[in-house]
Amino acid sequence: MSDQQLVFLAHDPGSCDALYPVYKAWQEPARFVALGPSATRLPAYAVTWSETEPILLQLAAANKLLGVVIGRDWGTDLDVQVLHWTQAHAIKSVVLLDYWSNYASSFRDTSGKQYWPDAYFVMDELAKREALADGVPENILHIVGQPALDQYAVQQRTPTRDILFLSQPLSALYDNQLGYTEWSALADVLSVAQKCERQVDVKFHPKDVPGFRNQYQSLAVDGDVDVLMLQYRLVIGMSTMALLHAALMGIPVVSYQPGLQGNDGCITNKLGLSRGLTDTDALQAVLSGDEDWRPPARSPGQSLVWQDGKSVERTVQALQNVFTLS
Repeated sequence: MSDQQLVFLAHDPGSCDALYPVYKAWQEPARFVALGPSATRLPAYAVTWSETEPILLQLAAANKLLGVVIGRDWGTDLDVQVLHWTQAHAIKSVVLLDYWSNYASSFRDTSGKQYWPDAYFVMDELAKREALADGVPENILHIVGQPALDQYAVQQRTPTRDILFLSQPLSALYDNQLGYTEWSALADVLSVAQKCERQVDVKFHPKDVPGFRNQYQSLAVDGDVDVLMLQYRLVIGMSTMALLHAALMGIPVVSYQPGLQGNDGCITNKLGLSRGLTDTDALQAVLSGDEDWRPPARSPGQSLVWQDGKSVERTVQALQNVFTLS
């Protein structure tokens, strides 16, 4: 067995959820680092980048750093910092993608210079096609599935609450480029729910801005989102990964993106697993019961490799191939 360590660096919650099960399954020496919001998920692994870089330098100097595996993160230059660092020190790097969007932008610095890892792991053929269209080099792309989804299956449940709204910090990420924000989406949901005599709770995102949280604090529910969702008759989100979790668990889901401009980035809509709504009339039809929440039937033969529960296994094998341990 090699004494070189593979270092996993997670920042966003989505990156953390995808990377951590792979780290746990990795049989060789490894270290997990939880930075930023992911530190609240795994406090035992919480450190800062300023604390992490000296550790990497020490391992590299002793020839004990096998490589670095990161996720794709929003609202931070960490991805660029890490890839710049690995390239400067001739250390192999891997990116493990957790969602079907922003394939290239997280790896571009403020001057426009693009940084690519040695290998870029994506979820499926759809992600690969979209990554290629976004400019990712084909030779670094590998389909492995989505390790965070291995645990999900349809759940037996008896919901006791009505509607759960899943927030995202879209205004901070996109301003008004999407045609809507979390502010406008939630305002519509609450207005329509009141007309339909429905009750709405809100699960905030760790990166939601304080003003948004404060305005709707009376509606907030806390706890693990995957556990919370099982309690609700309907889950409404915009384009969050949690909608996919809910759909896989058999929970009714709606993607509400009022006034959406440009392409629909919600993966459950792309895959035909949720009903995508873009105006209050359509939302009211669903919440009043006049229309079913269910989307049209998904096209047959669509390849969803990550549904087989073996994404962690494939990712470990792919890492072994990259780092020539197999």
